[in-house]
Amino acid sequence: MNKKMIIGALVVTSFFLTPLTTIAVTRDIVQLPDMIISQPEAEKTKKPIKDSDAIEMVTVIEQVENSIPTDSEAVSSSTAAEQIIIVTENAPASQIDNTNTLEDIKNTKTDFQIELWTGKKDGQYHIGNDLEIYLKVNKDSRVTIFDVGTSGKVHIIFPNEYQKDNTVKAGQTYRVPAKDAKWTFKLQGPAGKNILKAIATIEDVPLLEQTETRTAGIFKEINDSEKQLAKDISIALKPVNSMQWTEVGTELIIID
Repeated sequence: MNKKMIIGALVVTSFFLTPLTTIAVTRDIVQLPDMIISQPEAEKTKKPIKDSDAIEMVTVIEQVENSIPTDSEAVSSSTAAEQIIIVTENAPASQIDNTNTLEDIKNTKTDFQIELWTGKKDGQYHIGNDLEIYLKVNKDSRVTIFDVGTSGKVHIIFPNEYQKDNTVKAGQTYRVPAKDAKWTFKLQGPAGKNILKAIATIEDVPLLEQTETRTAGIFKEINDSEKQLAKDISIALKPVNSMQWTEVGTELIIID
């Protein structure tokens, strides 16, 4: 073969090989991206997020954020709760306003207790019977016992002329009249309901500072009406801490 024929053969061969190589390389380049794209095929099936969904998500987030109190709001809420507790603690646990009778004066929310009873468990007495009154407290205190008779008159029967000191000791039982007393307490008419009311205070509270009295035997008789007396006592007790005073009442039936 001469030189020209050899060169021509090379040119022809080169012409046919170049497209084949190019096609092969091009096919590999095309197929390679196809394989890469085919790997996350599962992700293509996911539901696309719409604009409306995004808006709903934002709305929910805003609602959650708005439901979380800020520091200042938390402090305000805490302060309000503390104020409520303070008001509750300082509020009187007693019924001493709008009182018309001694029975209306109540204090049920205190650990300070007083017991008051008489010699007859049924509380029934005939006119002329002797009355014996007993009292007991769970704290050292001062006790005043009022008697609202069937006639409507009110007397202070403890302290009295013979038992002038109304200081009582916790746990001890006291009797009016005292066991060794030289006087008796006889019930008088008319028939009806007789009320005994005892009020005890830790401190020496001037319950009768605004009340006018007069001497009636060994007792003191209230000049004012029971309604006015109840109001005067209410005024005296109002500034007193509810844990520092207590009361109790009992009823007697006086029959002919």
